[in-house]
Amino acid sequence: MFETITAATDRGSSASRWRRLTSPGNRPYWMVTGGVKRLRTDKDPLRTVDVVVVGGGIVGACLAYWLAKSGTSVQLLEARELAFGATGRNAGLFLPGSSALEDPDLVEAVLAEEDIDAGFSKVGHLALTKSPEMWRRIVGEVERRPNNVPPLEALDRAGCEKLVGTALSPAILGGRWYAAGRVINPVRLTLGIAQSALRHGASIAQGEPVRSVASNGASLTVRTDRHAISAAKIVLACNAWTVALVPELATILHAVPAQMLSTAPGAPGQARGFALDWGTVYWRRLPNGTIVAGGFRELDRDDHSAYGLAVNPVVQDALASFLADTLAGAILPPVSRRWAAVMDGTPDARPIVGPLHEAGLWVVAGLGGHGLPPALALTRDVATALIHGRASRQLEAFRISRFEHLAANIGPYPNAIAPGRPRTGSGFGTASLKPRK
Repeated sequence: MFETITAATDRGSSASRWRRLTSPGNRPYWMVTGGVKRLRTDKDPLRTVDVVVVGGGIVGACLAYWLAKSGTSVQLLEARELAFGATGRNAGLFLPGSSALEDPDLVEAVLAEEDIDAGFSKVGHLALTKSPEMWRRIVGEVERRPNNVPPLEALDRAGCEKLVGTALSPAILGGRWYAAGRVINPVRLTLGIAQSALRHGASIAQGEPVRSVASNGASLTVRTDRHAISAAKIVLACNAWTVALVPELATILHAVPAQMLSTAPGAPGQARGFALDWGTVYWRRLPNGTIVAGGFRELDRDDHSAYGLAVNPVVQDALASFLADTLAGAILPPVSRRWAAVMDGTPDARPIVGPLHEAGLWVVAGLGGHGLPPALALTRDVATALIHGRASRQLEAFRISRFEHLAANIGPYPNAIAPGRPRTGSGFGTASLKPRK
């Protein structure tokens, strides 16, 4: 049982409480609730495969799933444990947009086919605002909404209070109601997809941090602390940590810090997703009254170059205070858990997906904390491109070549791709993969 605390007063009165809350043992909410158990995977990775996927978040797990289902031999390598990174450290909000890659029907179909209970449900999402300018933008967005996408509704404060179920701060002007908004348990989703990938023939190894990626001209080699794996193709799906293997991407891929908290259970009520504006703060109310919240990214001034996961007291206090002030009529349960995350972003806020040089080494990154809605459809397209050597039109829009002006030294990639490693040898191959029979 973890000690429950409130906002600034507890931090100031006892530093030891903060040390306990920020210790590795204080895992994110989704990693310790709902009967989640660590997935048993292979002790040792395969030595030769068609594709190595580096990273055991939702993107890596989904890619391994599609590849294995197609008959392609695939080895997933995760440095710690599945869903340890940004995947297991978010609010579990699933807000599909107009892109075909953000398809909730595909998610529902895969969950049904593979018998995965990930708590995927349509509960709606309400984005509140205190800003007159933002309110005007909400009204304009609702008016311009195309007929072929789920509708939006602009609500005044009274309408918002009906959905929230409590009086709101007088500073709230209104909000945007998105009835098609969904929620999901991101850890149960990732572990369920990974379990299905194993069942379809994938190999998954946890506790295998990748130290280098190299080419000998005919194939690629991935090296961990204990093993060397040979592959025809490699996909880096390791979020902001991608730059540890390809440091040149640091001009394109940057770390995006996030701070999260969860409360103890409170009064049972309607599950719902919420935000302030377009995500300055975002939170989710679970049926048991637990609140999972994050945001105030602009207050996080820590150096994230080392990709640490330290809790930031300034941001944490701001989150707790915001919830108390905004949900003015509610008696909030105490904060019981705090954690941090590191996501990844790009200069144009769109992902980078595709080969760094020809077709041997691929990167799927830059999803900016919004990887849940597109994960299955995006990786299905990536798997198809890896197998058949042809990228879809949707993937073409995410090619890294759009940033050539920022990283002229990106590719070709001979030999070792890691800090301090020499680069020798020829480039990566272009051959497509042939599914095993």
